[in-house]
Amino acid sequence: MELIIVESPKKAKTITTFLKKGVRVIASKGHVIDLPKSKLGVEVDNNFEPIFQPIKGKEAVLNDLKKNCKGVKKVYLATDPDREGEAIAYHIKLFLEQELKGLEIKRLAFHEITKSEIVKAMENPGEIDMYLVDAQITRRVIDRLMGYSLSPFLWKTLSNYKLSAGRVQSIALRFICEREEEIDRFVPMTYYDVRAVFEKEGMPFEAILSKWGEIKPPFEDKKLVEGWLKNLGKEFLVTSMTTKESKLTPKPPFTTSALQREAFNLYKYSSSKTMQIAQKLYEGVELKEGTTGLITYMRTDSVRVSEEAITQNREFLQTHYPQYLEAEIRHFANKKNQKIQDAHEAIRPSNVYLTPKDVKDYLAADEYKLYSLIWKRFVATQMKEAVYENAKIKLSNGEGIWDVSGKIRTYDGFEKITGNKTKDMILPKFQEQEKLLAKKITNTEKQTPPPPRYTEASMIGKMEKTGVGRPSTYAPTLKLLLSRDYVERETNSLKPTPMGKVVNRILVENFEQLVREDFTAEMEDQLDKIETHDMTRFSVVKGFYESLNQGISVAEGKINEEEKRGEYRSFLKSEKEKVKVVKDEPCPLCSKEILLRKGRFGQFWGCSGYPDCKHVESLRVVKDEPCPKCGKALLKKKGKFGNFWGCEGYPDCNHMEPVRRGRKKQGEEEGGEAQD
Repeated sequence: MELIIVESPKKAKTITTFLKKGVRVIASKGHVIDLPKSKLGVEVDNNFEPIFQPIKGKEAVLNDLKKNCKGVKKVYLATDPDREGEAIAYHIKLFLEQELKGLEIKRLAFHEITKSEIVKAMENPGEIDMYLVDAQITRRVIDRLMGYSLSPFLWKTLSNYKLSAGRVQSIALRFICEREEEIDRFVPMTYYDVRAVFEKEGMPFEAILSKWGEIKPPFEDKKLVEGWLKNLGKEFLVTSMTTKESKLTPKPPFTTSALQREAFNLYKYSSSKTMQIAQKLYEGVELKEGTTGLITYMRTDSVRVSEEAITQNREFLQTHYPQYLEAEIRHFANKKNQKIQDAHEAIRPSNVYLTPKDVKDYLAADEYKLYSLIWKRFVATQMKEAVYENAKIKLSNGEGIWDVSGKIRTYDGFEKITGNKTKDMILPKFQEQEKLLAKKITNTEKQTPPPPRYTEASMIGKMEKTGVGRPSTYAPTLKLLLSRDYVERETNSLKPTPMGKVVNRILVENFEQLVREDFTAEMEDQLDKIETHDMTRFSVVKGFYESLNQGISVAEGKINEEEKRGEYRSFLKSEKEKVKVVKDEPCPLCSKEILLRKGRFGQFWGCSGYPDCKHVESLRVVKDEPCPKCGKALLKKKGKFGNFWGCEGYPDCNHMEPVRRGRKKQGEEEGGEAQD
């Protein structure tokens, strides 16, 4: 009997379908051993040795692992092929070796969950990569040391024990806050956009004023522009025409960050949602032929693809799109100077012959969209370039030079698969010295826009570009900032909350060297060097701890706790006033504004005169129809089984109704009695 241990039950279920009798698969359900939550868990005076222990609540899992390993000939640890997966495997191995003597334990490494890959991995089992484990333990120890040092500082300064600081989350928060400061400082500039509107051969087009005499845009003087146009006729002369062919090369296959950005830009998926969907596609989907993983491992910063996958892709294209197959194999290089963990391939379909159309009926809508995205991006990598013809025409009128531009796709190439995201701007034919008559000339006042807030997509791009975090941390970092109420979503952008601003201000003012992007990026680089045997865990942690202690010493010398607490609270109050939401009706007790506030049980209306006036009102969601029993309002309430409509006359009236989604089925009853 042989046993395979993986992290997730879904992964276990998929792998089970590939195996012969005598091999079982069980799941650890993630980490089973970690640093304790209630204390530091790091022996600083003993070379920063971590004190690991079973995670509370995972005792049953460990007992189950032990029970299943009894009488087993060999155990394979098949956790994910990254730092976290290697650490999980390491801790399970230590536990089993301590509990069961003489057990043979091997490591399985694979990047896609398909029968061929699992069989290949079992034929060539390996050992746990202790350099990878050391990198994960180093990250864990560093994050614990930083969190345990900076978070109490925030607690004392703001008297709020829910606050936290971290190596990656704090620099990400700084990025978002600094962008908000840029927006606050931004002074818009008024300028004038001058265009001439034409129609020729039934085709409308515009010419943009690009120069008047020696003056170039932006045109800021309203009277000057109006003077130019006052006596300007509508006859224009074609002075030059140029056409230039351009070729568009397909993009590399997806990395984690590229997939997260594209899914957000196209479908507005959060980074967390994208990773959840990708995890399902990786761990396995039940198809007609059986269960199989549809994509390779989804946490990667490499665009490398195996030669076997490239060959399969080219064979697929030779069969289905022979005229679009690129003559030479196209390889993609990782960006120069980018720290790449190249043990993984890019994200690609595990079997290119499983087209989106083939698997559509077996996938949820979101899963289908993401798989289509991954499949098309990969298949396109071995297709011919798309070809465009770019036309530029210059017109003259008065002292003005006016530009007309157009773009036409002359060959679709790889866009046969991916689609064309750029609309053709088709122009009529022109001749030099041809005269054109404008239908109208417009002069529109515009203002320069402020820098845009980060979206999840652009924030992940910023983190990747600056080396802050790794593919496995992008989504959790943003999720943490949102859950801590440091950041909130406004439409599709990320905006710092008043609390996020004050936390960032405290960290930047007092620990500036610890929340610099170069410091955080350097730490990531050192973790990578541990993996490649170029640095040791002790040297990295020791260097970090010295910097941390130096930062804390400087901060303690700068800050007067009571004085700063008042200053930060004043800042926090002013920030909250900037974003206040005011109820239409004034306070019935003192006539002051009633503001939307947030308490431990959620949002509520509270008098702005607090603490002198303590009037509060619940934030009620009222159903259109009244209670059928007593005629009072039905309020939306939340119970342990979800939302429901409950009579505001409770407990005198205990009528309740479920909150229904969509249309009611015919004959369905809505009423009911509340159960005591």
